[in-house]
Formats: sequence, C-alpha cells, structure tokens
Amino acid sequence: MVLNKQDTVNTEDRERALSYVQDQLRAIFEHDRPAVFSISARDGLEGKQKDDLHNLEASGLHNLEDELLQFLLTEKSSEFLFQMCNRVADLLIDLGQSAEVARLLQQVNTLKIHISEAQPDVHHYAPATASSTAAITASLKFQPCEICEHIQRQSFDFLRRYQYELATNPTVQHEHAERGGFCSLHTWQYESIASPQGTCSAYPALLNRLAAWFAEGAPKELSPEDVQAGIAQLLATETSCPLCRVRLKSESEALASVIHKLSSSAMQSLSSLSAICLIHLRLLTAHLDNTEMMKQLLERESFLLRRVAEDMQRYSLKHDALRRYLTSDEERDSALKAMLLLVGHRSVSSPWRVEYIL
Repeated sequence: MVLNKQDTVNTEDRERALSYVQDQLRAIFEHDRPAVFSISARDGLEGKQKDDLHNLEASGLHNLEDELLQFLLTEKSSEFLFQMCNRVADLLIDLGQSAEVARLLQQVNTLKIHISEAQPDVHHYAPATASSTAAITASLKFQPCEICEHIQRQSFDFLRRYQYELATNPTVQHEHAERGGFCSLHTWQYESIASPQGTCSAYPALLNRLAAWFAEGAPKELSPEDVQAGIAQLLATETSCPLCRVRLKSESEALASVIHKLSSSAMQSLSSLSAICLIHLRLLTAHLDNTEMMKQLLERESFLLRRVAEDMQRYSLKHDALRRYLTSDEERDSALKAMLLLVGHRSVSSPWRVEYIL
C-alpha cells in the first residue's frame, strides 16, 4: 500500500494519514496487513535526476523499490505458482466427485505444500482436507442454508392457505383473535402476502378483543406490572403463534434430514451440504454424537466463512479504489452470503430461539 505526495503535507498530517490507513487495513486484514509506504514520487524523481541520495532516501522511494525488487527476485514466481494451483483446484472441484478428480486434487495439494515449504514466511498453507474441499465447493456453488430453505417453503405454503381461511372463515378469525394473532415477525410476513381487503376482513376480531380488554382495565386501578402482564398475555408468543409452530416443526424435520444424511454417508453428504447458517449449525451440532464429523463440520464452516470474508475484502478494496467493474460475481454477492451464513434467511430469523429435542 503506497501513499504518495508526502511532500505536500507536514509531518503531523503525514503521521495522521498513515495511522488512518493502517487502522483501515487492520479492520480488513487483521494480522495479514500489507506493508504501508509513504513516499514522494516527485522528490524521488528529483533525487534520481540529481543523484542526491539524501533526498532519495527521504522521499521513501528507495525503500519501496527495495521491497519491489525483493518480491520480483524471490517471491513472484512462488506466488504465481501458488495462485495457479488454487485456480486449478477450483476447476477440478467443478468437475464433480470422482476418483480421478480426487487423485488430481491430491497432486495439486502436494505441489502447494512444496511451494509453501520453499517460502515459509510468505505462504501459510494448510493441506487440503475433505472439509476444506467441501467448503470450496459450497463457496463456488453457494446454496443458502437448506434448513432455512425448508422452513421458508413450509411457512409460505401454510401462510398461503391460512391467510385465505383467515379472511373468509369467522371461526378461524375468532381462534386467531384468542391466540393474539401472529408474533411480530410473522405478522409482517402475513401482511406481505395478504391483500388489504383480506386483512380488513381478518383482523377486526383481534382488534375488538384487545379493545375490550383495555376498556375493562381502564376504570380499574391497575399497577404498571399488571398492565404489562396483561398485554403480554394478549400478544402471541412462540407457542401460540400458528406460524411459529409450523416453523419449529419444519425446522425439526430439516435438522433430522441433515443429521440422517451425515450419519449414513458422511463424506458425500459433507460435499453436498449447503452453506448452513450459524443458527442452524448450533442446533445441528447439538444432535451429533460423531466427534470426527463434528470436527469436519467446524473445519468446513471455518473455510467457508474465511472465503466469504476474503471476497468481501476484495470487493471493499476494489469499490474504494474505483475499480468496481473488476469485481467478480462472488465478490458482489459476498455481503448477502455473509448475512445468510450468520443469521440465516430474513424470513426465517426469529426474535427468540426455542430449544427443543428432535
């Protein structure tokens, strides 16, 4: 990272600029930050033209040239080979699972280890494992958490039918009112697919029930605690909201399906597994008794999170440098991928978490 035109600012402003850039790089790269060089290209050029070593040193250009020369002489070839190995490995993974692909991947992996050993200070490479290979596959062919996807499908199918019954059936409207309606999350999901006419037909029963309770409580001398408790009883909870019950049931079904796949064919299931979000990974690991599979799942998640983080870093750097046209599809989608990995799909995320046993 090079900051030019240091000759246009005083020492205090220069140090402030360097500190700011280093803080930004620290937030993006953590421990693997690139070196930062402060230079004056104009002073450096003048020092070269006049053969003035003092001005050349003061310009910072000499140190930058030494660093570039060291890279060209000792590191460029290794870096090129290392990155080429990564590209070859990605292409092999796209070919699918086979004995021949596995053999070629192992050869590429061995070559990367040799390159790492030749430049131990430059490359920090860990041998590829089944979990890391599965993570690369999941990253290149990113599929959102399959547990979230199953919940979303089941919830939409239920809500599609239920909103019609709620708009047309007085009995359903009464039951809905007695339960306190939906929870806050699912109320807005209902609103997103229901028509204004359907909502106006469905919700008067609930609003009238709430109005009656407030009318009865108004003349009484209720304490703040009594009012809070009464309102809490009126509102829907994770156990009374009908869509929450559908969500929990479908979540249990999807978790059981994933656990069954992992138990029956671990390696194949690991490679075909979607990008499980952390919310469901926690629930998934709670029901795994295979320590080796647990280890591979954690390794896979680590590789997947790191790869998405790298895509986000590259996107951020290109965007800030006005090189947005150079961003790849993976980099452009990295922000959404990160959110999906952390908390799952937005329509599935709940304001509470309910622990349960499959």
